[in-house]
Amino acid sequence: MGAIENRLRQVLKRPFETPLTPEQQRGFPQWKRTMAPTDSGEDYDFPGAYKAGVQPDPMTGHWPDTYKKPNHPTFSEESIYSSLTGTKPGRWTGPQHDVYTPFGQRVQPRDPWEVYRSNADQVPAQLMMLGGLIEQLKRQGGTY
Repeated sequence: MGAIENRLRQVLKRPFETPLTPEQQRGFPQWKRTMAPTDSGEDYDFPGAYKAGVQPDPMTGHWPDTYKKPNHPTFSEESIYSSLTGTKPGRWTGPQHDVYTPFGQRVQPRDPWEVYRSNADQVPAQLMMLGGLIEQLKRQGGTY
């Protein structure tokens, strides 16, 4: 299996996780141990937060919604993934922006390739990269 196929499989396994360069991957584990040691990251894109320099609120420890994944209990329209779920996300309201109002039912994220093809102008970098990897793989005669 070639490098392109390996990378494609990585992106497909984690469509809501920001890819890191090899250099960033070396620094990420220490950052994660320091910033969110007990959080699995199952519902939050910590690599994305790391890459962007995002940190939790120093007073509350709450992470901003920017990198919440669609399976997060308070997934909101402030997430970079909010347009990729197939349903409207919740929203924060109230005088202190502290009242969460869900919108509809949570659904499984849509197939990343479908999202890429139908929303190429809106998808995050990892899905754009997915399309490029698939095209490279096709040119080399591979399958996906």
